Amino acid sequence: MCVSTIYLVRHFSTGFDNNNPKKQYQSKNLSKNGRADGQIAVRYFADKGIKRIITSEFTRANESGHLAQKHLAKKGNLLEVETSSLLNEWWIPNIWGEKHKDLHSYFAWRKTVFEELQVRSIFDSDSESLWNLYQIRVPKVLDLLRGGQENKLIFTHSQLIATTISYVENGPKISAERLVESFGNFFPKICGAVAEIHCDDYTKKLTLIDHNYIKHIPK
Repeated sequence: MCVSTIYLVRHFSTGFDNNNPKKQYQSKNLSKNGRADGQIAVRYFADKGIKRIITSEFTRANESGHLAQKHLAKKGNLLEVETSSLLNEWWIPNIWGEKHKDLHSYFAWRKTVFEELQVRSIFDSDSESLWNLYQIRVPKVLDLLRGGQENKLIFTHSQLIATTISYVENGPKISAERLVESFGNFFPKICGAVAEIHCDDYTKKLTLIDHNYIKHIPK
């Protein structure tokens, strides 16, 4: 029986600005403030018995994982940083790629998905619907994370975390209405939280900390 704990953490800040969303492309680095916050935030995990660090392939998540790796190494916990494409952001290649094609159309599409419950809609032919993220990718993510009995520290993205927590709460049988409601409940909290999934009883816990980690984690 799996008795491990999975710690799901959104990558640290890139200086993302809703007025300039082009900053948040796939290869975007952490900002100076994001690194400063991250160096303190990772102290939260010093006594959590972390045995594996896994990140998405996106630069900002991988850099966050390496900040944790360096801090844990100072405590004698020497770990490699692994990556998995399963942990990548909700996949919309025209948006997370460098060119940001059709950005205004993308936001209009997202509004339709959530306001009109079009959870099976895709933005373009290579994109991932919210329904497929929930029903296809998230179960694979959980299979990856439940493997072994190690406590795992995962750096990924807010939309994937919100969908994963929704799956843990609701299971595979879910209506479009409930999926949107559950996602909406968790998504605003993820930027300032460590989401814990306890594998022995498959329960979840959100440990909320402000997005400005420096104010909330003891030095």
